[in-house]
Amino acid sequence: MSRLQKKCFIGATSMHVLLFVVLIVGPGFFSKDDTMDESDVLTVIPLMATDSARSGGGTPQPSNPTPPAPQVPTPTPPPPPQPTEEVKPQPEPPKVREVVRETAREVEKPI
Repeated sequence: MSRLQKKCFIGATSMHVLLFVVLIVGPGFFSKDDTMDESDVLTVIPLMATDSARSGGGTPQPSNPTPPAPQVPTPTPPPPPQPTEEVKPQPEPPKVREVVRETAREVEKPI
């Protein structure tokens, strides 16, 4: 092995040993805490909207559908009679004069 390879091998091995020591010895420095706060407990409340949405699809159809009841139209009373008013003849609109303009006639040109 070359000198560079030996240095890399020693460095990698020392890093692995250091990680192993931290994993084994490190937890010994932490104190064990048996008290538990209420904030650590998660309360799960199942919702009927989400639980029932996953169990099937569509609306259940009745096995023997009943025909709709016929609707009887209720008679409506006739409207009360309206008082009649005299119909006045409408005045005739003023007469409009028609203006006719003569257009120039085409003149035949010899070819």
